[in-house]
Amino acid sequence: MSKLYLTLNHKVTEKGGSIVLVGMGSNEVKLPFIQALTKEVDIKSVFRYANDYSDALNILSKTDLDVKSMITHRFKLHETIQAFEEAKSRNNNTVKVMIYCD
Repeated sequence: MSKLYLTLNHKVTEKGGSIVLVGMGSNEVKLPFIQALTKEVDIKSVFRYANDYSDALNILSKTDLDVKSMITHRFKLHETIQAFEEAKSRNNNTVKVMIYCD
């Protein structure tokens, strides 16, 4: 995990927000702890996700759940900024934001 990544996360995370660290980074990292503390930011981690896809597809194949309807907002690659704005907007109608690269 780069120092820049960790610093930017703390700067753009709203008070009371969460930062999720995905995967493995360096053995030790420096965090802007006081900034996170005063903004009451939750720092969470996720280590294993690589092998979950087959389990998820298996579960979905056994149900009638319409997961495509969970995609509430679709954006093209050149609209990436708008996509992230929507994702962070806390709009109650936003469930899943997708960015398409074609």
